[in-house]
Amino acid sequence: MSDNYLISAKEHYLSIEVVDAFAHYLADFLSTRTFASPYLTENLRPKTHYCFVSIQDAYEQFMMEPKNVELETRADQFREPIREALLARDDEKLNELINALYEERLQKRNNEWLLGIDLTVSDLIGYGYEQFKSESPEYHLFGIKHGPRMTSNLSRIYSLLIDDFLTYESRVVATLCYFVREFCLEKGIKLPAELQFYRLQGWGKDKKVNERNASWGDNIFPSLDAVKKQPKRESEFAKSNSLASWVCSRAIEIALECPEGQWLAGKRPLRKLQSAFFMMGARLPSYRESDQSQVD
Repeated sequence: MSDNYLISAKEHYLSIEVVDAFAHYLADFLSTRTFASPYLTENLRPKTHYCFVSIQDAYEQFMMEPKNVELETRADQFREPIREALLARDDEKLNELINALYEERLQKRNNEWLLGIDLTVSDLIGYGYEQFKSESPEYHLFGIKHGPRMTSNLSRIYSLLIDDFLTYESRVVATLCYFVREFCLEKGIKLPAELQFYRLQGWGKDKKVNERNASWGDNIFPSLDAVKKQPKRESEFAKSNSLASWVCSRAIEIALECPEGQWLAGKRPLRKLQSAFFMMGARLPSYRESDQSQVD
């Protein structure tokens, strides 16, 4: 090895003992391991109850719902056009495509992150795209003037541009944090800083509603919604999104080594994990419930 070799931030993070152990733990649930008791959750609008026996089962139930299949189809339809518009620096086309991703009632909210920014949409998204493509992103740049931006909507756009980038939305993050909690409980350890991902409250949810908060005791997953200063909020958002993408992608790599993990094979396996986590994260089992029955 050259004396000038510098380890990337990604390589360093995945080499940390507790991160590697969690990646293997999650990989077990992505392949051979099922829940000790059925995982129960519910969606409030519309009121729907779900029961899952494994992460794979959650993904398969996600794909049984026509609205979810339509969502995945739309993502596939927009992925290449958005990439092409970004590479061509075609701001008009790029903005048109981004707006088309969302229902009309959400377009105004989606466009709010462009207000007051002295950058074109291709510059703005391209800046963040280059950071997240790097294995050593500069998180401190997010949220500062003329720097890249980070929101849930932008996370979705970046995930279309980058196949191994997780869409960081409240339900997906809630499930990831849930598995971190179960891992810590099984190992008998406190929540390590390396796995202390920032969480999101979710649209329309009062701050007192903690059904997507996997925190337990004095082990806290901090809320991005509570971070008032923009540079801090967006830089922490960007960092959590990167670290979550890295560890989930690593878990998938491990799971694919097993025959039982082959349901993840094919294009964009991270999207399959993301879809399963989305289904599981509507309402998490409480700490007491999970402590009693969710892991074997």
